[in-house]
Amino acid sequence: MGKKQNPFNTHSIEQAAEDYIREIDFRMQQRGITSAEAIAEIQAEEQMKEEAAIYVRLVFQLPLTVFVVYKKRKGVLDFISQALQGASFELVSLSEMSDMKALWKWLLSADPQKVWVINEVEQVVDVALQSVIHAMLQREKYAPVGFPAIDFGIIRLVLLGEAGCMPVCFEDISSFENAIEVTL
Repeated sequence: MGKKQNPFNTHSIEQAAEDYIREIDFRMQQRGITSAEAIAEIQAEEQMKEEAAIYVRLVFQLPLTVFVVYKKRKGVLDFISQALQGASFELVSLSEMSDMKALWKWLLSADPQKVWVINEVEQVVDVALQSVIHAMLQREKYAPVGFPAIDFGIIRLVLLGEAGCMPVCFEDISSFENAIEVTL
């Protein structure tokens, strides 16, 4: 008889347990809380992530823009990728766009069949770029002067922005009828 194989990847289980314990310890030391409070925080964050993933998946079923506001940049794109369950997406980081024309050229070349993930919305200070983001949130057809229009009502959109850094014009997402805000 051959040697039995362990059906579990014990190394990854052990690594996850060590990471969990380190996170609990870190929170206890940083904030002076008990282990039970640290565990409750972690569980609440995991629950929020599960709920956020459900909302992100709504881009496939409803005509809405999902605005994900995150507290920590690390892992956000991995979360989006997992929440979209393997669906392909086009990613643009607004910090890499020099102006509205550069963004518009990218949008015109992006695949309209994919989910468009627009990252770093908190860095938009240019009024022309803010107008484009507003059109995305309102899911309306929009055309800057001299460019062809894009109908954001038919594009699946996920916007990402860092909490606490958002320009005032994007603070009240609930005022947009076809947008939903999710916090990570």
